[in-house]
Amino acid sequence: MVNLLIILVISILMFLVDFRELKKSRKELIVYSGILAFGIALFAADAFKFEIPNPLNAVIFLFKPMTQWINSLFK
Repeated sequence: MVNLLIILVISILMFLVDFRELKKSRKELIVYSGILAFGIALFAADAFKFEIPNPLNAVIFLFKPMTQWINSLFK
């Protein structure tokens, strides 16, 4: 729990420091905020011991049928 509070404080400080430059461009502010929120959410999930899926599993799921099809062409 302490780790989460430390990360939240650091993230808020990062946002406040970068906000001055980011407020000039609304698009950059939205992207920066989204990426920062995603990172905080991942850290919070890890801190509370939630199961976080491996992104490689999604890549395997997407490319396995195509790989099998290509392999079948060469048999």
